Amino acid sequence: MNLAVGGKTTRARGYSINHATSDQDDRMARSLDQLGTVLHLVEREWSDVMRPSANPLEAALPLLDDTSVGMAHRYPEFKHLKEKLSKTLRAAVNEHYQAFNDSVGSYGITVETVADSQRIVHGIRKSLQDVSDHISAPRSMLDDLNNNSAQYGEMVEIVDAIIELKSIPDAIDELIAEKRFQAAQEELTRASKVADTHGLWRLSSLAGIQQYLASQSQALFEVLVEELHSVIYLKVSEDFTASSSKPKLLDSMASMDVSSRTTPLFEKFDRFMNEFQKSKHKSHEDIPKNPDFKRYSYISELLHTISALDKLPQALNALSQRMSSEIQQLLNRSTEETRLRHPQNSQSATGFKKLDPSALMLSIALGDVNVLILEDLFWNIFSRCISVLQGHRVIFETVSVLSNGPAVLLSTEFTFESAWKAIEKEISGIIYNYIIDEDITGDAMSDSDKSIWIKNDDRAKGLMFQFSKLTFKNTEAESLASNLQNVLQDMFPGYTLRNPTGKSLYIESESFTHQETLVEPNVYSMKIILPSLLVFIDSAVRCYPQSQQKTVPITFFNYFMSNIFHVQLRDILYHQFEQISTVGNPWELDAAHGASRNSVAFKSFFLNTCDSLNTSLSFRGSYVDIVFGILEKMVLRFEQAYKEVCPDESTNTRPRLSSYWMNMPELYEVSLNLITKGEDAYLLQEETSTILENVPSSISAHDILDGYTYESLTKLLGSLNFTLSWLPSMKTSVTNVNQGVADSPIDKLKDDWVFMEEQISRPADSTSGIFLTLQGESVGVFDSVVRRLEELRSRIQLTLRYDLRSKIVYYINTAYGSDSWMPDFKSHDIDSSIVALNRAVVEADSSLETILGARGKERILSGISGLIDHALVSQAKEIIKLNSNGIDRIYLNITIIQQMLRSVLPKPDDVTFTRALEYFELFKSTDKGILENARNNLYQFSFEERKTMIRLFFSEELSRGIRHQTASISATKRYSDAVNKLHDIYSGKTK
Repeated sequence: MNLAVGGKTTRARGYSINHATSDQDDRMARSLDQLGTVLHLVEREWSDVMRPSANPLEAALPLLDDTSVGMAHRYPEFKHLKEKLSKTLRAAVNEHYQAFNDSVGSYGITVETVADSQRIVHGIRKSLQDVSDHISAPRSMLDDLNNNSAQYGEMVEIVDAIIELKSIPDAIDELIAEKRFQAAQEELTRASKVADTHGLWRLSSLAGIQQYLASQSQALFEVLVEELHSVIYLKVSEDFTASSSKPKLLDSMASMDVSSRTTPLFEKFDRFMNEFQKSKHKSHEDIPKNPDFKRYSYISELLHTISALDKLPQALNALSQRMSSEIQQLLNRSTEETRLRHPQNSQSATGFKKLDPSALMLSIALGDVNVLILEDLFWNIFSRCISVLQGHRVIFETVSVLSNGPAVLLSTEFTFESAWKAIEKEISGIIYNYIIDEDITGDAMSDSDKSIWIKNDDRAKGLMFQFSKLTFKNTEAESLASNLQNVLQDMFPGYTLRNPTGKSLYIESESFTHQETLVEPNVYSMKIILPSLLVFIDSAVRCYPQSQQKTVPITFFNYFMSNIFHVQLRDILYHQFEQISTVGNPWELDAAHGASRNSVAFKSFFLNTCDSLNTSLSFRGSYVDIVFGILEKMVLRFEQAYKEVCPDESTNTRPRLSSYWMNMPELYEVSLNLITKGEDAYLLQEETSTILENVPSSISAHDILDGYTYESLTKLLGSLNFTLSWLPSMKTSVTNVNQGVADSPIDKLKDDWVFMEEQISRPADSTSGIFLTLQGESVGVFDSVVRRLEELRSRIQLTLRYDLRSKIVYYINTAYGSDSWMPDFKSHDIDSSIVALNRAVVEADSSLETILGARGKERILSGISGLIDHALVSQAKEIIKLNSNGIDRIYLNITIIQQMLRSVLPKPDDVTFTRALEYFELFKSTDKGILENARNNLYQFSFEERKTMIRLFFSEELSRGIRHQTASISATKRYSDAVNKLHDIYSGKTK
């Protein structure tokens, strides 16, 4: 189309312009520069004039004002500047005159050229309008063509989309089979986008593909969940252990650095977490990639894929629901793998059948197969559980990032703590199985203690109910069960359900039955388990998220050790103590130690216990209470033995004479000083006088102990002496409350619970190197135990001491109470009671010498010579009648007693019985001699003693008068006068 514009053609006009020379250009430039300088001066000096709104009058009036505030003085300056500006301006105009002329000449030509251009533009506009009219003429036809073309194009795109959509399911199946889960998820996403873009799901013919893709999405989700479980719970082969972290049993656990054992297990994990925290990724591309921590990256990738499927909450719930069963399977696999690695296992190994720490230490030193099995088993279990915890930590952190916070976690059952609780429960159970042997302990452990580890609030919740144990009997559901029976019978003719409410319809699960332990349970196996357990607890603390309580694993450890291991160890030791205490004859004497065999065995048991519990070097609060419990049982055994020998007497009967004297505070204090400080003449005299003053009017065999009981009590005293000879020396107290402060909580756990470390080599009966280190209140507890033993020893010593004195008084009273002291002729027969007295003293001396030794015997026998000397006098009141032949017989019996005592006591020359002999010598001095003796007060006999001697002097005459039924008035009167005179003497004495 010709767009030319018609019209007349004009001739191109040329313009003649005079060109200036270089000199002219220079003059023109200088003129302008001068003009600019002058204008700049005006602007600077007279700026008001240069304003666009300047008023000349405003400038002129100040110049005419000749006052002090006016500017008349500057008028000449203003006039001069005006002339200079005019001159400069004139010069500039003159220099540029030719340029002005040229500009004026070319104006007309320019106007004509512009008019021609406007005419040309008008022609072009008209031509364009014509073209536009021609193009828009067939518009309806073009619209139809355009619409048809768009429809055909859309149909082609839909066909291509359908072809693409049909190919996606096969691709997804292939990707899932190759474990390319991210690509499979992307294919599902692409299929959804393709279908949504073209609205393909509205086509009924594609409903099958839609359903298949939905099933593939669910299948992919299930595969992802299974893959997640496989990776987390180590169902795939992977080197997850660190041999450098495995504790060595022959190494000292006390010096073991738990953190150094834990660190190798966290090298890869810590590197992953550091990179993870830096990236805060939101896509697969942002996940840290490194072959060293491929496992953790894979877990995070799986979670991203599940999140892309929009099924993250469902996956977390599945993880939470399967935790317990997965961990049980993990432990079962570990146990079975250990069993296969050690086919030579022998459960008959003595080191694990005996509850003897020494046997176990020997097994460790010799590399016993059962020791290796336990070490291998629990290291595998704990290291795998550490890996599981690390996997759950990765899940926790990844989900927190994917959900921009804990929102998704809060909406699900999954928490990191729930994973820990599941592991904690199973770990508790398997350790329990290997340290608790109910067949050995019998009733030593109560039912409450056996189940305590599953009764702690949220720590290990027991099952509320089990379907296999569900019963409908006597419940509202009983009628429903009957209805169910009727429905089943209608649906299945011939079907019968017997006793539908008596037994559950559900069968018991056989998936996780209790496995037989690889070695026999033994509480001392904790020695082997403890190092690996500490590494596990330290690892669990490191695995815990910063936002949660990192002390939960430590709380579990303390709970388990305090309520399971500590209780079992305590009950085992108590059980062993009971066996020691009840084996054989409890009174069988060990002659080498002067104590019962049980006491000697207890010393060996106690020393071995302290040695095993490592109480020598530091205060072991976790174990000291067990030691105190053993000591308490030992004290109770002694006290019970004392009560068996000297049972508490009924309040309705008079107490035994020794008990009666024991309950007299003044006498008790005097006698206690004698047995602790040794002989003291004044104290012996005071004890003797107090005893004889408190002899009841009637004394019988009930007041004394038989020979067997006395010997048993002596053996008990010997056992107490033996125990107190070594027990107090074991105490060593520390006053520094900061003793052994650990650098970390895990080291504190190790220090609190380590045991059986480097047992001291020593003779079987030696306490060398073994101590019971105490601190704070425990010192007072130990001192109270020793004090109770010492008090019991003192009580037994006083019982023996008082009983011997009771026998002396009893046999002397019995001898004096017989009718054999007025014979018709001299007799050399020894009174049977005196014989019994001698036998009792000799038997006591023999048993005391054999069991307690010379020094122990002296504490019991000291002062009996003086007591007999005084008792022979004070108890003469029991003699009914006496003659000279009877006096000779008394002398004979005194001599027999004297000879016996001289063979028994360490100082024979002190056994003189001077007081008794001189007392009975008064019988020969008649009543006048008795009164004369009283006046002289030579021997300090009491009024009653002298009165008794006066009665005995007249007893023969008085008895003869009574026999002939004619009272001897003379004898009676003489007796009465003598008593009155004696009374006057003592009355005068008192004035």
